[in-house]
Amino acid sequence: IKSGNIMLTTKGVAKILDFGLAKTTASTKLTQMGSTLGTVAYMSPEQAKGEEVDRRSDIFSLGVILYELITGRLPFRGDYEQAVVYGILNEDPESLTTLRAGVPMALDGIIAKMLAKDPDLRYQHVDELPADLKAIDLAASVQTSRLSTTTTTVRPATLGGVDAIAIEPAAGSRSRRPNALVAGIALLLGLLVGAAGVWAFGGDSSEVERSVKRLALPSPEAERLTALDVTPDGASVVYVGQTGDPIRVLELDDGSVRTLDGTEDALVLRVSPDGSWIMMTMVSGVKRVSLFGGKPITVVDETTEPGPYTAWAPDERLIYEDFGTLWIKPLVGGSPTQVTTLEEGELDHDWPFVLPDGKTMIATIEYAGGSVGIGMWDLDSLERIGVLELGGYAPRWIPTGHLIFELEGELMAVPFDVTKRKIAGVPASLESSVDPRTFAVSAGGTFVSLEATARNVLGGLNSVINRLDFGGSARSLPFEVQNYWDLRLSPDGSQLAVEISDVGGTGPQSIPDQDIWVLDVKSGFRDRLTFDNSGDEPTWSPGGDSLLYVDRRVSLREGTGRSSRLIVRSSDGTGSPRILHADSVRLEYPDWSPDGRYVTFTRSNIFANRGEGPASEALRGSFTAVTLLDLRDGALRVIENEATRGRFSPDGRFIAYEHRDHVFAKPVSAEGGEWDVSDGPGSAPEWSRDGKFLYFLDGPSLMRVEVAPVGSRVRFGNPEEVARTDRARISYTLTEDNAGMYVTGLPTVVTDEDDDQTDASAPPVNVVINWFEHVKRLSPNP
Repeated sequence: IKSGNIMLTTKGVAKILDFGLAKTTASTKLTQMGSTLGTVAYMSPEQAKGEEVDRRSDIFSLGVILYELITGRLPFRGDYEQAVVYGILNEDPESLTTLRAGVPMALDGIIAKMLAKDPDLRYQHVDELPADLKAIDLAASVQTSRLSTTTTTVRPATLGGVDAIAIEPAAGSRSRRPNALVAGIALLLGLLVGAAGVWAFGGDSSEVERSVKRLALPSPEAERLTALDVTPDGASVVYVGQTGDPIRVLELDDGSVRTLDGTEDALVLRVSPDGSWIMMTMVSGVKRVSLFGGKPITVVDETTEPGPYTAWAPDERLIYEDFGTLWIKPLVGGSPTQVTTLEEGELDHDWPFVLPDGKTMIATIEYAGGSVGIGMWDLDSLERIGVLELGGYAPRWIPTGHLIFELEGELMAVPFDVTKRKIAGVPASLESSVDPRTFAVSAGGTFVSLEATARNVLGGLNSVINRLDFGGSARSLPFEVQNYWDLRLSPDGSQLAVEISDVGGTGPQSIPDQDIWVLDVKSGFRDRLTFDNSGDEPTWSPGGDSLLYVDRRVSLREGTGRSSRLIVRSSDGTGSPRILHADSVRLEYPDWSPDGRYVTFTRSNIFANRGEGPASEALRGSFTAVTLLDLRDGALRVIENEATRGRFSPDGRFIAYEHRDHVFAKPVSAEGGEWDVSDGPGSAPEWSRDGKFLYFLDGPSLMRVEVAPVGSRVRFGNPEEVARTDRARISYTLTEDNAGMYVTGLPTVVTDEDDDQTDASAPPVNVVINWFEHVKRLSPNP
């Protein structure tokens, strides 16, 4: 029972309706932050903990309704669901007599008894309530507080077999506003009649078994979901289908789906604690949108992290990841404040979550070498509290008194004392094949997930290599499903150099075994080029006899994570590798000029500055620059600051690169101008082999512009879409005949001529009802 189930007609008739109908009044409830969080606020302590419930749980909820009716506020409030649940479990509500004049002490005591934490201390049956309520001396209270003396009459009414009541002035009374307190108690008496009918019809609720029920719902519209979350009341799942699609809302009660327009390209979703907003993170930046539709509102303009993980924080603030650390800012206006700082040996802080005390944040810490931990920070002092004795991804607290987190594909739970901020038990495995990006838990214990075997968030994981022809056809190459990245086709078109990462189930951002392989596109044979976890981002020499790649792993093995090397090795694996260039900062995205004289790559010291003081100081001297290395004398020259992914044109005269989320091009000679090629969002530029087109990505779309030489300069045409892929972050390389591309992706590729084609193996949405019972059974609290 909750106030949303009570409807008032225009004639003042109160009707108790079911949950499905109650949802239509969501807009009329008190939904401001701190006022109500939907179903969560009406839960009894035993229901919030996932324990067995009986009729006494309904009596608790009825007490919440009466408290709200008399005071205009809820007894247990908070800015987010965990805070509300914490209050239900650990705090006593403020006295009615303190909040509202004229409330009889006897009524205060009755409601306090209804709201007792221990079910044995509450009313044991609804029949006990009317006698106590009728014994209250309302007249004395009304006279003392000088309220209206209008009396009320309670008369039964029915609607479709559902008991209801009407509250109206007695015959002959003056048309004045009735005493709110008297009306409230009369309403309660009527509700008890209605509730008694419901309980009589449904039987003794103590006999209802809170069994764990598992459902496998077909993926909506046969789509492969890439991101999801569940509303606090467990009634709706918000999700993104194929990357680039808008956010959709799946109603679990009837299976209906609605689309939120203008929400394309979201990568990570987080529903607000009150269930009214969705935080959507993009390739760069964070926005929020109403669960009921409307224009998305920008919260963070730009982030260095693609699809950063976020958390809703008290006082209408957002916590998000940027520069490998966690920041907090108001939802509207204001400047971000850095919460965490990387310490020596730490590479990243992500997956933030605010504990129910509203001031403690937990988050995943990723270390050089691949291990992970869970850290705690105080949001008031912005100081690190410590690191827990265990590690995992996506940590969060649930009302059973547990921390849950993902580790090596397993969803784990461990008892946790929020007050002491300490682990209070031994971890236990709850679910297998869990992807931390695609599981969610409602405050009431509804668990929703996708199997990790179908990971496809942010690209790469569990992909195949497809050949996509711009005419519309697509086929998969004869290579097994693996984590492929950084495809580069050899000059003769016969081989692909590729980085293969063996994640090994250690989490989505752990340091995997990552090496360079050479794949024969016709025969399907493959050769491993590196064996020491040292290969990133390969590129071919102009003649195709050697491969150039980045080695950043030696610094990670040493625990610094700061230095990089460019390595050259024969493409057939013979001979020894040699160091072409060593640097004290991070190197990325190498490319070799057609004449063999230059190598371009990105130099960045953002990672080197991590953990060295406040962000304003650490970033003051930071840079990310496309850099040119002259192999004749070793001289370095910056092509463009705040840029990355430089690529030489086939004639070697120009370099295309990413700059502030656009694709630009300029002469290698540094003489002449600079062109904004994409004229809008763009990334990952690649020239066609004949130099007639420049390609780039815009989300899941592959775009191209025509390149026309004009003397010593070039002219770029308007961008046009030539194909779409099944995700926003992919790796691709153009074919030798310029008629298509090799691209990482799911087993089925969607092109511009086949919009409706989807992967038939799209995994179901797994839903578990009463999941908290499962948690308590496998991980009992001490």
